Amino acid sequence: MEKVIQERYPGSVIAGRISPPFRPFTEAENLSWLEEMRQASPDLIWVSLGAPKQEEWIYRHFRALDRGIFIGIGAGFSYLAGTIKHAPGWMKYMALEWFYRLLQEPNRLWRRYVKNNTLFILYTLRELLTGTLPGGRSA
Repeated sequence: MEKVIQERYPGSVIAGRISPPFRPFTEAENLSWLEEMRQASPDLIWVSLGAPKQEEWIYRHFRALDRGIFIGIGAGFSYLAGTIKHAPGWMKYMALEWFYRLLQEPNRLWRRYVKNNTLFILYTLRELLTGTLPGGRSA
């Protein structure tokens, strides 16, 4: 991955990388990783743990660092490395890239898409019809 980034973006500096285990992280691990990040003093912190795990991790820990922008990159590394194919142009134009990904990895993605897309549609409809956001807040 580093080689691909260096080739595509000459002059970029990769201040570090952490490859976490495929299990819930301990608080000691989180603190250790945050200290590594603090020492590296990065401008960008790419987190690729998959949704929603990466967003939850970022939300719980972004305040612990006094610099750097956290970015949940999801499958971005896989696209960059060429291990996941991009959707055809017509599907991109029609905003169907999500559907193309679902066709590529149905066993892994179907639950996420059914749950999250359904909730998004329901919350959007509720906001449009009533002006009420999730949690009872007004729009």
